[in-house]
Amino acid sequence: MTKKRGKTRTKPSNKGKVSNIESDEIEWYERVFSESDINDEIISELYHLKMEPCAGGSTTKYHKLMISGKRHGKNCSNNPSCLNGFGQYQKVPVDKIIGFDPADLLRSPNQLSGLKCSSTQNLGATCYMNSLLQCLYANEAFRSAIYRWKDSEVTPEHFTPTDHEQAEEDSENVPLQLQMLFARLQLGPLLYADPTDFAKSIEIPHAVQQDPQEFFKLLLSLLEERYSKELVQNHFVGKYQYVTVCSNCKNASKRVCDFTELELPIKGHSHIEECIKEYTKEEILNESNQYLCDHCNSKQDAARSIEITQLPEVLNFQFLRFVYDKKTGSKKKLKTRISFPESIDMSPFVVDQPPGLTYDLKAVIVHRGASAYGGHYIVHVKSTDGKWWKFDDETVVEEKITSDEVEEETKGKKKEPKQESKPGIITNCNAYLLIYNRHDAKQDHLLDVPEKLIEKIMEEKKSHEEQIEVYRNNKIEEEGRQLEQKEIYNLVWNNIRPLPDEAWYWIDTNWFSRWVKGEFAVKPEPISNGDLMCPHDKADPQKVTKMKRISAAAWDSLHSKYGGGPILSTVNDTAFCRQCIMNIRDETTKSVSESTEKQYYVKLVTNSDVTAADGYLIDKDWWNEFKKQSSDVNKMNAITEGIVCEHGNLNTEKSRRRLVSKEVWDYLSRFQPSSIAVRGTDAVCQLCGELEEKNEEETRERQKAKTAIKKEFSDMLVKPQDLQKVVMGQAWNSIKFPLYIVNGDWYRSWSEWCDDVDKEESEIVPMNNEILLCPHDRLRYDPLDLVGQSERKEELPFYLISAHKWTQLKERDISIQFIDKNLITNPEMCSECVEEERKKDVMKRSIYEKATLTIEFKNSQGTRSGRVTRSSVAKSEKINDVNSSYTIQQLKLLIFQSAEIMPRQQKLTYEGTPLEHEERTLEQYGILAKSTVVLEIQDADEEEFIPEVKEREEGFAGTGLMGKPMKKKKEKKVDW
Repeated sequence: MTKKRGKTRTKPSNKGKVSNIESDEIEWYERVFSESDINDEIISELYHLKMEPCAGGSTTKYHKLMISGKRHGKNCSNNPSCLNGFGQYQKVPVDKIIGFDPADLLRSPNQLSGLKCSSTQNLGATCYMNSLLQCLYANEAFRSAIYRWKDSEVTPEHFTPTDHEQAEEDSENVPLQLQMLFARLQLGPLLYADPTDFAKSIEIPHAVQQDPQEFFKLLLSLLEERYSKELVQNHFVGKYQYVTVCSNCKNASKRVCDFTELELPIKGHSHIEECIKEYTKEEILNESNQYLCDHCNSKQDAARSIEITQLPEVLNFQFLRFVYDKKTGSKKKLKTRISFPESIDMSPFVVDQPPGLTYDLKAVIVHRGASAYGGHYIVHVKSTDGKWWKFDDETVVEEKITSDEVEEETKGKKKEPKQESKPGIITNCNAYLLIYNRHDAKQDHLLDVPEKLIEKIMEEKKSHEEQIEVYRNNKIEEEGRQLEQKEIYNLVWNNIRPLPDEAWYWIDTNWFSRWVKGEFAVKPEPISNGDLMCPHDKADPQKVTKMKRISAAAWDSLHSKYGGGPILSTVNDTAFCRQCIMNIRDETTKSVSESTEKQYYVKLVTNSDVTAADGYLIDKDWWNEFKKQSSDVNKMNAITEGIVCEHGNLNTEKSRRRLVSKEVWDYLSRFQPSSIAVRGTDAVCQLCGELEEKNEEETRERQKAKTAIKKEFSDMLVKPQDLQKVVMGQAWNSIKFPLYIVNGDWYRSWSEWCDDVDKEESEIVPMNNEILLCPHDRLRYDPLDLVGQSERKEELPFYLISAHKWTQLKERDISIQFIDKNLITNPEMCSECVEEERKKDVMKRSIYEKATLTIEFKNSQGTRSGRVTRSSVAKSEKINDVNSSYTIQQLKLLIFQSAEIMPRQQKLTYEGTPLEHEERTLEQYGILAKSTVVLEIQDADEEEFIPEVKEREEGFAGTGLMGKPMKKKKEKKVDW
């Protein structure tokens, strides 16, 4: 370990020896001139033998024998006596080494039936899916229907799918994966079921938090459209009707709609019945929100309301907790406390319904957290035996639900005073989705798991039992290994420290660390000290950070068991290498001398005041690099390379020059003797000076000429909007005809030449107007196609210019004019080729990726009071990243993500054509990039729209639920 260096040093002598003046102490390398000068003190310093053993971080008996003083648990690589931090003092549990015990995941015997102790394993941010799946599983009618589903191939007799093809097809089969998940929940051997396969079948991402209510609707929609309409309609679909009564003619207009949940406003309410009344209350349509009455054939004041006509077997209520905050411009969560009963009579809210329409609470999905953009979903489910269970991903506990016990999460915030509730009434500020079952619904459903699924589960059970057996064997083996390792520790650690005047050995730190961690208990490896040796077959003093010093007794114990080497010890005089110490001395002396010398001259350049007559010029960039401590002057360019021209004289780059004294130049030129010396008074190279002046003058002239040309031709182009006015007959005198057509590539190249002073005129592409003519020597484009193409300025094949500019650019005359309001071109247009070019252009614009479409909003139905439609905020919306291969259904989803308008409310048209077939692509409908699609909002009173959010929500875009079509499968026959 080197001692503190002296305070000051003088300029190095010419011989390179260091002269120490006013130095506190002399460094070791300054006291060594031959190997005989290397004493024990110097050896101890270089091999760090004076360093005391570091204190450790454990209190085991082995540790107490070795250390004293302050404790710490890290290993010091530069201290060969420090043996801490190798893990020898930490007792590692067996399961940390071989993993958890799979037997801990088994259900107990009384957990084999029912839902009460099953759960789903969270894949990431899929708690919303886990909660909803538990609700569906608890619905025995739905579960029974899923079990009854059959999937039979209808394929040619000669076709037999391979195992791989069948497995791939099964992985995309949503009902089959739902069957398997439910079967695992019911009969599986584990405490949880893994929903990974089901999640993959609908292609939902695992890392994105979603809304359980939206997931529920889209899953039902998928099952209804692709597998069984009867399954969804029989259990989850109810009906209500919009009733609008004209105040003038009293005619009532009714429109029936299906629903799978009732979305209840909660702001300002405290009980679910108040929310239902708010949902169905009458609304007055007047002023700007009047109703267009078909009978009166005019807009009239009207009264509108929702009438529930039929309720489903499973009735879902969603509390609208996430609302738009105008102050922050984002969604926020309402913490409104709402009371809801365990049984509710819905007959007062259904048209023409006698009393007694009772529903029983089956499940409550709760949103934990204060943010509308995050949080966590759990669910409370009531089993058929009347017990309540809380499902929090893979954690399931029995929990009797009473008032205020549905997860009131405040997380450090001041709690609201709890309200007194009647028996059977639950009050909560986080309940998000309530699921009720009709009281008189059929209860005795067959829940027989299909035989093929039972076989699958038995295979999984057998596989798990085999894992348990493997774990037990590994545990016995690991415990034996740890016992053997402990015995070796006892033998080694009790004698690891060499006593004073006792022989000792070096051992490789890496090998020693691996031994301590027990890596050699199963597969022993010999001691490997080869990397510690110097060229003289002794311990290298420069590798002392890679070795540890142990006693002869500890070495003998390890060497007798593992063998290896080579032996580096005081026993055979290989523990130190005096030759290497001399080499270090020579290198250190040289390095210190050069470093001190460099510091002297750097300081000299900084502080000295040199005149041009006395000084030399060097490259400033070279000097800045040279000053760095890590610079290698042998790899650097010549000192003056950056300031000397090709003629060997001073160049014109003044900013790169640095003036130094002759003394500094003499010092630097020792490193680069071939560098050209440039005196401070040397003149700039005459040839380079003249050439630079000439280039600057030419640049000024080019700039001046180009500026004049650009100014002269600033009004050359005819704007498409001006031509459009002429076509529409609005401004016949705004353009002077004839106009001339020029090649679009030429014009763009010419514009770039005008803007770039360094571009040569030869870089302008030839005008070559011939390419605008077809093989029939007629014009292949219709000039009027420019109308409406302002956004495609960089893509146009031609441009129109005025006649007075054409005389200066003239190549081949191609002109247009209007005679008696009719377009006349010279040469005339080739109708056949014009049509062909139009088709090519449409084809080019109809196949695209990541393009932009404009959605123009048109709301024909008005808005419901208290709710905001997107169209009332903006007239249009830009939808980015659109591909021509997207279906209309995908486009509707993108609009939903951007503008919060539900797909069923979107009536889309393109250039007057209704986009009615959702399975068709944008390309099939001929929707071009950068074009406009008109959206007419239907039934805007069905949803609460959120005009803006802080960031775009992707939702379920790109999944199998909506936005990404399933892979096309072979024809199937589906039975339920």
